[in-house]
Amino acid sequence: MKKFTLNDFCNYFPTCFCCGKSTDFFVYSAYNGFNLKIDTLLTPISLILTPKVSYHFNINLEINKINNSFTTNNEQGFKEYINGRKFKLVSRCVVCKCEVVTHPLVFDTSKNILLPFTIKSENLVIKDDKGFTYYLDTDLDDPDKKSLIEIYSTKTNSDFLDVKTKLNSYPIYKFKTKERFIKKMITFLNFS
Repeated sequence: MKKFTLNDFCNYFPTCFCCGKSTDFFVYSAYNGFNLKIDTLLTPISLILTPKVSYHFNINLEINKINNSFTTNNEQGFKEYINGRKFKLVSRCVVCKCEVVTHPLVFDTSKNILLPFTIKSENLVIKDDKGFTYYLDTDLDDPDKKSLIEIYSTKTNSDFLDVKTKLNSYPIYKFKTKERFIKKMITFLNFS
């Protein structure tokens, strides 16, 4: 499985694969069964996080996109904050909500570096000009290495499910373009 730096991840899904619109980068913090969205700002050189530690206290964390090094305004507070929490980086389309989610991020606090990470899942929603909507859910941890595909006909005014099946794992990079994805799905429909 390919390991990503922050810069690699930002370049992997910079605009939506499905609709071509811009994507939003943010981080979720999982703690005690709750997912909390952390205030996130992506700049040309860094990702800035400001998690709320308490009602009156934030930690500022800046991660360099090129070398994954980070700085914080409170090293001890940051170490305490990340203890027991899992952080996932998400790139989500602002229009169609397609997204790419990473495995939990690992911060090496002794070297102040974000370790390289891998992608956990990709969720795509693609509409073609022939009246079909394709939902592709790829969990890269799936032991069977399969992607769930659902294909709906939008020619009728119903949400009739035409196809729901599992295919070999298909992460975004295997398609390269929306058009190649649609062509692959049409081939699948013709031979299924």
